[in-house]
Amino acid sequence: MAGGGGKGGAKRPQTVTSETKLPEWVEQAGQQNLALANEIASRPYQAYGGERIAGFTGDQLAMQQGVRDMQGQYSGMFDQPLSVAGNAATYTPDQVAAGQFPGTNLSAYMNPYTQNVIDRSLSTLNDQRLQALNTNADSAISSGAFGGSRHGVMEGVTNAQSARAAGDLAANLYNQNFTNAQSLWQSDRDSALQASLANQNAGLQGNAQHLQAAGLLGSLATDKQTARANELSMLDTIGQQQQGMEQARLDNLYQNWLDAKNHDLEGLNIRSAALSNTPYGTSTTQVSKEEKQRGDPISGALGGASMGSSFGPWGAVIGGALGLANSFIKR
Repeated sequence: MAGGGGKGGAKRPQTVTSETKLPEWVEQAGQQNLALANEIASRPYQAYGGERIAGFTGDQLAMQQGVRDMQGQYSGMFDQPLSVAGNAATYTPDQVAAGQFPGTNLSAYMNPYTQNVIDRSLSTLNDQRLQALNTNADSAISSGAFGGSRHGVMEGVTNAQSARAAGDLAANLYNQNFTNAQSLWQSDRDSALQASLANQNAGLQGNAQHLQAAGLLGSLATDKQTARANELSMLDTIGQQQQGMEQARLDNLYQNWLDAKNHDLEGLNIRSAALSNTPYGTSTTQVSKEEKQRGDPISGALGGASMGSSFGPWGAVIGGALGLANSFIKR
């Protein structure tokens, strides 16, 4: 809309716009919300003075110390099984070999009284020879042939037969002694062989038992270590339950502190949401451009609060502050 000017010139054109006015109660509520927002924003930072993290419980500390104590505790228990197993691994059984007859000295097995028997037997046999010679001599004398060739032949035959008998007797006695000595040696050889085999078998069995004992000792050491580890694990489970309960208590205290700290802010958000969601009428007035530029801080603040609802819990406060600042800038 254009208008005339003053004296001596044309009138300066004026621009008139329509302006919507908010109800007084809306402006009053907006002012109250802005005052409350200013009061909340001006509060100093409040640090939480309580604990936030639950520490280790006594059971957890005991479990940790138990694990430390286990370090190297069971290593010594495996030394003996390892030593026994090492000895068993290098065990060499006794070598068994049967005795050989060639070259064997049988003197220890010979009957020491054999020569005495032979001597006595030869003496008896000689006595028999002499008796036979005497008999032959008596016969030769009675026949008148004593000292003749016939008598000499008879004595030669008797002496020869006696010598042969003596040789056979000594040979038989020596043979019996040798055979008996050989039998005794063979008996001792068989006994020694059986004893060597028995010792070899006993050594092998003993070595096997040592290996079993080494395995058992190692298994027992492992079982003991495992049992102790299970005890500590159960202790840790109890400690974790206690720690979890303590952490829940601390979290609850912190949440209660946050709820109390944000109580006024939550109230402001509720009031701002209620104000922005409450329907109300408006009035429209015609204002010039100059009047429009002077601005209306309350309307700007309420408009900003409505616009700032997308910023989360602090949206209404941020939006209201921005609207108010924008109104003052326009002025």
